[in-house]
Amino acid sequence: MNIIPKVVNYELNGKSVLIKFLSLHQNCEFQSFIINNTNLPIVDNEEGISLLCKNNAEEISKHFNKDKMKDAYIIHIENKRIEIFYSCYSGFVNAISTLEQLLLDLALGNEFATVKTGYIYDTSKYSYRGLLVDVSRHYRTVEELKKTIRMMSFYKLNYLHLHLTDDQGWRIEIKKYPKLTNGGNIRNSTQLNLKGKTDSKKYGKGLYYTQDELKSLVKYAKEYGIEIIPEIDVPGHLLGAISQYPELSCSKKRIDVRVEWGVEKIIACASDPNTLRFIEDIIDEVVEIFPCKYFHIGGDEVPKDEWKTCKSCQNKMKELGLKNENELQGWLTDVITEYLNNKGKQAVIWDENLDVPIKANSTITQLWSNKLNKSQSEDWIKKGNKMLISYCHNFYFDYPYGKTPLKKTYLFSSKTIKLKPQYEKNVLGMEAAMWSEWMRDITKFEFMLYPRMQAFSENCWCDNLDSYEGFEDRLKSHLEYLSCEEIIYCPLHICNPSGMNKLKQWKYSRSKTTDTYDEMRLAKLK
Repeated sequence: MNIIPKVVNYELNGKSVLIKFLSLHQNCEFQSFIINNTNLPIVDNEEGISLLCKNNAEEISKHFNKDKMKDAYIIHIENKRIEIFYSCYSGFVNAISTLEQLLLDLALGNEFATVKTGYIYDTSKYSYRGLLVDVSRHYRTVEELKKTIRMMSFYKLNYLHLHLTDDQGWRIEIKKYPKLTNGGNIRNSTQLNLKGKTDSKKYGKGLYYTQDELKSLVKYAKEYGIEIIPEIDVPGHLLGAISQYPELSCSKKRIDVRVEWGVEKIIACASDPNTLRFIEDIIDEVVEIFPCKYFHIGGDEVPKDEWKTCKSCQNKMKELGLKNENELQGWLTDVITEYLNNKGKQAVIWDENLDVPIKANSTITQLWSNKLNKSQSEDWIKKGNKMLISYCHNFYFDYPYGKTPLKKTYLFSSKTIKLKPQYEKNVLGMEAAMWSEWMRDITKFEFMLYPRMQAFSENCWCDNLDSYEGFEDRLKSHLEYLSCEEIIYCPLHICNPSGMNKLKQWKYSRSKTTDTYDEMRLAKLK
């Protein structure tokens, strides 16, 4: 079976069934989704194999532990009938994904698909299987996001993390602060290479999401079993807002939206009541758009230079009895986290926050830069705190393939970050990241995402990975499917470079003058 991610268990008896069409049993659930949202060949007559999708928690509970039931499903294939059982909607969506892949030959234009009769039993390793899409640096249209959502669902990912704000642009409508998307979304030019070369074009006018657009996107994603998590990054990475509301910073000086990538030293003033009021106002509007219980507040890459010279921040530290500026960030994070808790939300923060004391125990840390042998990281997870793994060396898909080949993504394991087996239970899941500094268009976005998405999805779904060679064998038909869906993907000889290609790509990954599209040119896609 060329299923990605591979199924946990199956009992197939060797008998084959040729399938051209499916017909929906009169008691089949979610018929509208099956007809309108899948590639399944549904006919309204008796020529097709009968498909019955049914909620059957009792049957699911016989085969899966309670904590695995949400994503679990069973597929029973007979000569004239296919039955699908699940206990939750997410299990149904996962089962439909597997069924579509079983019939992939039909999607590829073949006359029929051959499947074996028997049973498939499947569920996920992690309950959280996410993808971050950075829409701040380079905007992705709603239709492009919908296309990504469909592919996420096809490969059983279930959380889309939207990085909506940063120093280079604010992309979400906030009605109380209209200048955020009437100035805070626009930068005067864009950095084109690591050396600092920029173009001379303004970027961002009109490029933001209205609240209605995002509500519609949330509803669309829900159909595919995906929840959307917003990220409003504070107190750093906030220049898009500070450019329009300079009173948020310590200096109160007007400054433009940042043109260059990298870390900005101008951050929000931690001691000014205006800062907290602004953040709370933003949260008030954003939580009404996104029903997901998780709310990302960033917290990464926060230079403390301004706080060290800000009299107000220094006085605040004395008032609170804080020893240093790191503790001031910890205090601010606690205040924001508590506000989110009162809204029924759980805060997610990047792992730089492990350098600051966080009192609230209802926070999830997202590890991206450190291994778990770092004392603070290990201490965090030892105490039972939940963690997401987004280890940059394996799961940052803006990295060129010459630096992070497909095989490296696929072969990630807990040992890579020195995670001890006894703490595995505190890993909520994993998330790959599509940072968009160097993704100026949808073709580059797709080229960097596929087939990494397939490798990542299998890694966070399966307890026991296949050999990489086994995965690549199954992947080949999926690359054909990507072509049918008009998705630009990276060819395998570029994904895992060797010989002269490897040398070229190694040089590309270290060049400061490249426009970062070299690998696409090498694949003859640009």
